Amino acid sequence: MTKNEVMLAYVQQCPGIRELYFTTSEMLPDAVQITASSVETAAQTAYIDGSRLRYLDYNLIWFRPLAVTPVRNPATGMYNQAVAEMDDIQSIIEWVEAQNDAHNLPDFGDGYVTDSVRCLQAVPQLLGIDQSYSPPLARYTFTLRVEFLDLTRCNL
Repeated sequence: MTKNEVMLAYVQQCPGIRELYFTTSEMLPDAVQITASSVETAAQTAYIDGSRLRYLDYNLIWFRPLAVTPVRNPATGMYNQAVAEMDDIQSIIEWVEAQNDAHNLPDFGDGYVTDSVRCLQAVPQLLGIDQSYSPPLARYTFTLRVEFLDLTRCNL
């Protein structure tokens, strides 16, 4: 499997992701798009044995119907849909952190050792609102970074 295929399989394990598309998707409610946002890049310098610490960044983008209700007092029993949407996406960030803490990491195969998968943002970001849909769609995102040791050029 390629690194992209491994990352797709890894992300699909998350219970909060229902529909996953790679690189492109029509903006549909609850669709999640994953895009590789950086090429494999050497992080710092190569080690003396020839191995290299590398990373890949992936953007995850959610399309959700825009909530236009005002924020209400939680004591009334009413909630704001926009807050609920943000909390739903936040739970995926927490899932990634839990997988990293438990060392349930993507396996790129022989010659690679995955060090970590983490989110570069602590909370999802609102990228914008597409008014051409009814209801309008909000676009939320965060970036996953997978760091791994590349042993394929190791001299030992």
